[in-house]
Amino acid sequence: MLQTIGYATTVTGSIAFNQWFKESEFKMMNVIACLVNSIGALFTMLFCLQITLGIPNFMFCLLTSTVTQTLYNCFVNLPLMVLVAKLIPEKIESSLFALLMGLSNFATMFSMTLGN
Repeated sequence: MLQTIGYATTVTGSIAFNQWFKESEFKMMNVIACLVNSIGALFTMLFCLQITLGIPNFMFCLLTSTVTQTLYNCFVNLPLMVLVAKLIPEKIESSLFALLMGLSNFATMFSMTLGN
């Protein structure tokens, strides 16, 4: 269930990025990502204070944390990928994208293992 909601949110974030934010500056995308993350932190604080707005605890956590974290990742990762695509030469684009995604996945796994 969490993965399904996460994938749906990823698709929504990707569509929103393509429709409205494709031409935005990298700094603006980071500001939006910070705002989304702040909203997620606010919902987490409300959950800890047992203020779930009448929604069952499981559904509140499922809808707020999953959606905000996935949207945050969309607004952080997509602009970075677009920036890399614009900067690197066309003939080595696939190799550098493979390196970028491999390092990104390794860093995510490594930070989770160390308890970041």
